[in-house]
Amino acid sequence: MVTVSFLKFSGRNKWFAMTQMGRAHRWLSEVTGCDFYKLMGSGGGNGFSIIPDLSTYCLLMKWNSEQECDRFFDKSENWRAYRNRSDQNFTLYLKAVKVMGTWDAKQPFEMSEDLKGELVVLTRATIKKHYIPYFWSKVPKASADVRDTAGHVFSKGVGEVPLLHQATISVWKNKASMHAYAYQNDSHINMIRETREKGWYKEEMFAEFNLIKTKGKIWT
Repeated sequence: MVTVSFLKFSGRNKWFAMTQMGRAHRWLSEVTGCDFYKLMGSGGGNGFSIIPDLSTYCLLMKWNSEQECDRFFDKSENWRAYRNRSDQNFTLYLKAVKVMGTWDAKQPFEMSEDLKGELVVLTRATIKKHYIPYFWSKVPKASADVRDTAGHVFSKGVGEVPLLHQATISVWKNKASMHAYAYQNDSHINMIRETREKGWYKEEMFAEFNLIKTKGKIWT
């Protein structure tokens, strides 16, 4: 089981959320049953901006069992204190069906069943420093188009380190709608081609997940 939680904060709680980018690692690193996690900030708008969105954060966790996952979300006081400061939050429960590449030199996700129904796509990359300006000049067009694609439910650009580490998490009604964007949208196709030709990334990952269930309302 993999979970992805998005939380949105306002007012003074924005400062609290920002401080958790450092402080939360003390308790997240000790969560029983979680052997891989990433607490990430986000970019402005739909996440694909060099200007940070100080209101929105993302917590990805990979679990050894569903029981340990449920125990954390039902009983963890640290999680409850963090979640209760947010104005809006939702959690996606996922099972990986396809993974290519690595994250921090490892592939943390276990494969399960075939892809069906609603799906979630994760893309993640560490951008080579000398390509950062060029990469970000290409992002606005490709990210704007994704929201106009039929079957798109949600997407947000997130990352561990601003500008350098970039990830995208998107929710789709079905595989056909995701493929329509990935393989038929000219701006996205051109960006992928340049990525391959110029070698923008030091490390990258692409993963597809079955969306098993959602807790909370996905905002748009």
